[in-house]
Amino acid sequence: MAISITEDYPRVSQNHLRFTIEVHGTPFTTTVTSDPEVVRKWLRTTLYRFARFRHRLVVGLGVQWRPASYRGEKPPAATLQLCVGRRCLIFQLRHSPTVPNLLRHFLKDPNHTFVGMWNQSDAKKLLFSSEHELEMARKPVNLSRHAVSRHDGRRLDARASRETIVRECLGFDVDFNTRIGRSDWEKYELDDEQILYAAVDAYCSFLIGKDLRAWEFANICSAIWTQEEEEEEEDEEDLLNGEEQLWNLWFQEYLWTYQEEDL
Repeated sequence: MAISITEDYPRVSQNHLRFTIEVHGTPFTTTVTSDPEVVRKWLRTTLYRFARFRHRLVVGLGVQWRPASYRGEKPPAATLQLCVGRRCLIFQLRHSPTVPNLLRHFLKDPNHTFVGMWNQSDAKKLLFSSEHELEMARKPVNLSRHAVSRHDGRRLDARASRETIVRECLGFDVDFNTRIGRSDWEKYELDDEQILYAAVDAYCSFLIGKDLRAWEFANICSAIWTQEEEEEEEDEEDLLNGEEQLWNLWFQEYLWTYQEEDL
């Protein structure tokens, strides 16, 4: 696996670590912190650098939590990962006394399209199981259900693994080890394996969401998601069918564009 991680020295502080991660020849920076001020500065810099995309900003997003200690336990969100371009952030929520208001505005901005893989629980984890109660403007796009192969424009099976999604959409191999995904994400010092897992997941999600033009699909589905939240008594299967129909219309348009570009 052509993936490496190197800590940048000297350390800014014990609570502000920076790493350079390289994925198959492409380096990107990752900041690991529980300091709200570091998070605020990271967001300000990111928004400034990507200001030209402010109306269609794609953000790779991930949430990690520790394994349940007993049956029925719902562990709170331990970390929040964000990635835009070659800039990633791992915010250790469980060790932060508060969160900056800028982060709340960032998550609730309707111009920001958050994407991830197998992320069905992420929005609920941030809102209901975190003491910070972080609310999102809409559910993050689940790339597991909407990924398209870069090789032939084929829509991937909704049950495809993270490894398959990355290989089909980005053309390289990564390994998302289940042992690491289910490790203790609440410990104060995350190890290199955890940092790699979280950062590479968010980075790959960003790349796929950008290539997929996820902001277009998110706008199409926003009405369905709003209906799902406001009409809890509505039959869930009907809502999913509605989203599926909208997705199929968008997918046909995407496939037509893909074929035109291939000519």
